[in-house]
Amino acid sequence: MTSPTQMTRRHLVGRTLLVGLAAPSSVVASRLKASAQAPPPPIADRKPTIQAYPNGLAVDPYRWLEDPTDPEVIAYLDAENAYLKSAMAPLSDLQQHLYDELIDRIDIDDQSVPVPWHGYLYYSRSEKGLDYDIVCRRKDEPGAEEEILVDMNAIESDYVSMSGWEPTIDNRFLAFDLDLTGEEFYEISILDMDSGNVIERIPRAWGFVWAPDSRTLFYAAQVDARRTSQIRRHRLGTEPASDATILREDEPGFSVGVGATKDRRYIVTYAGAFDTNELRYLPADDIDGTPRLLAERTPGVSSGLEHRNGRFLLLTDRDAPNNTLLVAPAGDAPPTSWETLIEHDDERPLSGLDVFADHLVVYGRSGGFTTVWTVDEPAGSLNQIRFDEAIYLVQAGANWTYDSDKLRVVYTSPVTPDTDYEIDLRTLEKTVLKRQPVPAGYDPSRYITKRLYAPSLDGVEVPISLVTLREGADQPRPLRMDGYGGYGVNQEPVFSLARLILIDRGVTIATTHIRGGAELGRWWWDDGRLLDKKNGFTDFIACGEYLVAEGYTASHYLAAMGGSNGGLLMGAVANERPDLFKAIVANVPLADVIAFLLRSPIGSANMDELGDPVEAVFYDYQLSYSPYQNVESQAYPAMLVTSGLEDSRTPYWLAAKWVARLRHLGTGDEPLYLRTTMAGGHGGSSGVDNFAVDTAELYAFLLSQFGLAEPAAADVGAPVAALKAGGAVAGSVAGTRTEARGHAMTRADAVRRQLPPQ
Repeated sequence: MTSPTQMTRRHLVGRTLLVGLAAPSSVVASRLKASAQAPPPPIADRKPTIQAYPNGLAVDPYRWLEDPTDPEVIAYLDAENAYLKSAMAPLSDLQQHLYDELIDRIDIDDQSVPVPWHGYLYYSRSEKGLDYDIVCRRKDEPGAEEEILVDMNAIESDYVSMSGWEPTIDNRFLAFDLDLTGEEFYEISILDMDSGNVIERIPRAWGFVWAPDSRTLFYAAQVDARRTSQIRRHRLGTEPASDATILREDEPGFSVGVGATKDRRYIVTYAGAFDTNELRYLPADDIDGTPRLLAERTPGVSSGLEHRNGRFLLLTDRDAPNNTLLVAPAGDAPPTSWETLIEHDDERPLSGLDVFADHLVVYGRSGGFTTVWTVDEPAGSLNQIRFDEAIYLVQAGANWTYDSDKLRVVYTSPVTPDTDYEIDLRTLEKTVLKRQPVPAGYDPSRYITKRLYAPSLDGVEVPISLVTLREGADQPRPLRMDGYGGYGVNQEPVFSLARLILIDRGVTIATTHIRGGAELGRWWWDDGRLLDKKNGFTDFIACGEYLVAEGYTASHYLAAMGGSNGGLLMGAVANERPDLFKAIVANVPLADVIAFLLRSPIGSANMDELGDPVEAVFYDYQLSYSPYQNVESQAYPAMLVTSGLEDSRTPYWLAAKWVARLRHLGTGDEPLYLRTTMAGGHGGSSGVDNFAVDTAELYAFLLSQFGLAEPAAADVGAPVAALKAGGAVAGSVAGTRTEARGHAMTRADAVRRQLPPQ
């Protein structure tokens, strides 16, 4: 890894952006123009292609950019990268300074909280100077020596991503998966932890769980396109080609997954789309059998299953948009045998649960914020576990052990570092197990957080979570406003060591909770999808207008950022209100909605969120907001658009075509950049060093847009003066949709290092 004190030229100008850049300020931009060193931007050839859509013909001049095997396509992407490289040159000192700050904060020796598992403690740790985590264990006894299980730094690949790992109950074998391209095609490896050797590999597989016999692995196979379509059973010592398929899914928009109840008495399979699934179960003492249907497939209904003390617990949104908890005797229970344990509540969406031999815990939201409750049985009454701050995120930690009286949660807020708590479920007493390391001298009292509400076009109040420096907070400041607004995905108020670098320089961070997410319940999601998708766009614009009107910032110093579906959001608001923003960062954007749905390998899987363009009503609606089709001859803000050549979710050509059209039709002098990761996917490049390089580039461009391009941290008064001069500016349920995923599939999530949000 590059020394934290010296970024190489390759890192300075050749690495990929993970979540984008803003453009140089007017001062820097004028220097670029005057220098005559920056080449003209690349102009993609227009090669009109008549495209037949279900509702008519259309001409697409940039359809040719959709072929990654065409040398002209690669040459165009390389030219765009070179153009950005040249434009970045005047900011190299700032990038180096930001890189050094980031490395000092995130490249440290650290270790996750060890998790007990049948006589062993499992954890991951990082070492300063290494890009990736090291998965380890030791016996749960004093003085036990560490055993290194998987050192991702020893893998020879430019890209390395592990989505999960899990040990067997007898602690003999470890299953883990790796993606070495960024395409999200994973291979499962099985490690013999006694010998330290990988003994078997299963290609094209993603998501797995061990059976209680410690010799049988159930996994989801990636057979066609980009989805998992089969659940297979693998016996150690046999060839993967002979693995039995126990569940097959033929519906193109559905994928399959597998998990286990926490007590390991049942294997649980599901087949689902974004808002629909069906559940099947297989008793652990009949692992050679066929999964039995428990919750049938019904459009718009999603459920998750657990087992405790001889009863099934079903968290479901059937006739209960915010979820209700049902119970019934385990087995082939008819629907009439299910009883309600926790009633549906319009103001309290439930998202997951954790079961213990003597305790039951549910997760959800109250007033838009994440909440944890213990459940008094049999009445089903809820007791909230309370925390002190008004704005925060709390979520399930690593709760692997069924016979336990202790609950682990991870707590964070915009000013509180990630904190692992262990809660005694008998007394609700909290014990801090670990708090995220922060730089010496970090003082949370220097910052303030606020929850604001912006009135949208239809009168709906849209929440905003804001964090800024306390000193001078009554004055307008440069502000970055982030948004996503889709798929029921929530934008949470979290702590980020990286973002503090911006905040300490006088930049306010505002996270919008617009419709399309599920912060306020299922209705909040439904009100921002399908034929109501535009509500999220108007919400985001309303948030920006509110922050300007209330004096938190001004349009000439307001930046917007979002990725994937949030990139679609960025494209829509750029077309609708380009005058509102100084800069827009659109990362891996879903910029051509109709082409994505009809030609992307995973397009059909997204129709539950966006609609099927074969139907005229959806085609016409999508055509009215899709960023690519709605580019106009107008002046746009400074824009940075990022993509990944191996992106299997939002293909690179969505961004490339959009930028090409913006270059052709856009007017004005603000810069427009396209950055394509040539060896990475939806998440960009991998590793701590790449993260620091990418984030340094992002922050350099944002700060230069705000007129804060000096390497040293600005004092609080500097950005205010610049503004005045400018004048204007999951739980453990197997099979549920959002925060409650099958815990057996993702045991590594709570015990590995997470890079801070940018």
